[in-house]
Amino acid sequence: MIARIFDMKMLPVAGAKPQLDCCVVCQSDEKDPVGFSIRLAGFLCHDCIHRDERSFLLKLSVAKLLRTLYYVDLNKVGTISVSDKTKKQVNQMISMYYDEYVGVQLKSRSL
Repeated sequence: MIARIFDMKMLPVAGAKPQLDCCVVCQSDEKDPVGFSIRLAGFLCHDCIHRDERSFLLKLSVAKLLRTLYYVDLNKVGTISVSDKTKKQVNQMISMYYDEYVGVQLKSRSL
């Protein structure tokens, strides 16, 4: 997961920060995210999930993990236990996001 933390932290450097603090469409931070849109670059709430039929459906725990990967202080990283299914989904979302917005291949993505 350390490689994914690096990937997430490089997004703003590349000018491609996703919206992880609220719904990318309605800007509500009071509704839990239920999806992540590559096309719209961020979380979608239940009311806005229909705006991108290709969005990834998320459990709240996966949304929280994405926020954690983005905001965690690298000096305070301990052990992050994540299921293989969740790792696969997070890896796929980050990879697709990089392909869409950044256009560079980071060495960390091959880990």
